[in-house]
Amino acid sequence: FWSLDSNEALIIKDEKQVSLIECVLDTTYTTKPWIVKNHYTQEKEILLQDDKNTLYLINNVGKILWKKKMSQKIVGDVYLVDRYRNKKYQYLFGTKKSLQLIDRNGNSVSGYPVKLKKELTQGIAVLDYDHNRKYRILVPCGKKLYNYSEDGKIVKGWTFGSSKANIANTPELLQSKKKDYIVFSDVNGNVYTLNRKGESRILFNNK
Repeated sequence: FWSLDSNEALIIKDEKQVSLIECVLDTTYTTKPWIVKNHYTQEKEILLQDDKNTLYLINNVGKILWKKKMSQKIVGDVYLVDRYRNKKYQYLFGTKKSLQLIDRNGNSVSGYPVKLKKELTQGIAVLDYDHNRKYRILVPCGKKLYNYSEDGKIVKGWTFGSSKANIANTPELLQSKKKDYIVFSDVNGNVYTLNRKGESRILFNNK
């Protein structure tokens, strides 16, 4: 488990191995760490953002590999993606005003960061429909749901206009009988179910 230490320390305990790792940060943090994977060693590492928006990559013995000052806080989750399909991973996430794709050395991938059309209001969703690492990134911004490619470009042919009220959650992908169902709701309880093109697949009358 992860202990949120008020003394600016990240404490990690693995109950199976009865080991303790401690790492001192520059300041406190209040968001949960994200567990990521080192594509060279296959070992787990920790990505963490502190309360001054500095992003850290920490290895499995508590060593800070790098830290990167970010202008804004991460919204939602961080996704581990293989942008170049070569079994080397990058970290994809959204902030209020941008999409970020950072490699394991802490550098922005070519074409990123991407400035958003509107402010991000919920966490992004990263979809891999056919499990071929051709990602689609759904970006909730108020009533709008934008669809970006892995290159950070708006996807052509996406037809979803807007929800009736602000989107309330990160969209999720369900797949059944070779059909895709992108599901989310708005703050008034209206439920939306879309296909890959952003067209309504199921119309709900109830909330």
